Amino acid sequence: MAAYEDINSGDFYFRYSYQRMNHKVLIRDILYFESSKRKVFIVTREETFELYGKLNEIENSLRVCKLSFLRVHQSFLVNYKHIKGQSYDFVVMDNGKKISISEDRRKLISEQYCSMEDTYYVER
Repeated sequence: MAAYEDINSGDFYFRYSYQRMNHKVLIRDILYFESSKRKVFIVTREETFELYGKLNEIENSLRVCKLSFLRVHQSFLVNYKHIKGQSYDFVVMDNGKKISISEDRRKLISEQYCSMEDTYYVER
């Protein structure tokens, strides 16, 4: 599992292997990663992909690429660019899905979300 940049297009992809095939998904299309038992589901607007793996490994590979994903819950890693809104205990994704923020992560997520908001406005 790895996140990498395609030199030709400037787009970032998340690469993974599943059922003896290599796959890649445009990172900007990923709404969130959801972990359930030993599987991780990659959710986009159009479809959901699956692989065997650990959310911690995915989180680390995305951090290396400095991409804005937030670990809001032990089982969810969400793409900041697809968060429509954030409240005290959940985020709302731009597809309407509400994802709980675990109690022990609420303060950190609030700080991260606000600092990303500031960065976003500064860049405009």
